Amino acid sequence: MPEKSFKKNILTVLIVLTLAFIWGNSLVPAGESSQISGWATKYLYGPLNLIFGSFVTVDEHFVRKLAHFSEYTVLGMELLARFWPGPIRSAALFGLAAAVIDEGLQGLSDRSPQLSDVMLDFTGVLFGMALLMAVIKVTKQSAMRRN
Repeated sequence: MPEKSFKKNILTVLIVLTLAFIWGNSLVPAGESSQISGWATKYLYGPLNLIFGSFVTVDEHFVRKLAHFSEYTVLGMELLARFWPGPIRSAALFGLAAAVIDEGLQGLSDRSPQLSDVMLDFTGVLFGMALLMAVIKVTKQSAMRRN
């Protein structure tokens, strides 16, 4: 199997696993989801307050939104790597579709789907893509300097 094809297959598996994690959490009932968020907030409060404390109130709502943004940032990086150097627009649209499906799934688990969460998730996808593009650019520039 050619190396490029192998990498794309590995990235496809990573994307599927990431979506399973994200969408699996969307199917968790509201009460249980709140317990998980409360637990995460308890353990992350100190470090997050050090980082964000003067800008935001570190509470369960903030931790929940940060989790959404973070998991979609990872998905955005995986999607860009999978589609690179091909159509970046396809990676972004896939990320947007994943966010829409995610919010739809929340409606099945007695939680309320929100357009603002779709926008936050998609912003995470775009941030992840931009972050990986920056890493690729810096890596290429560094390699060119060494040669």
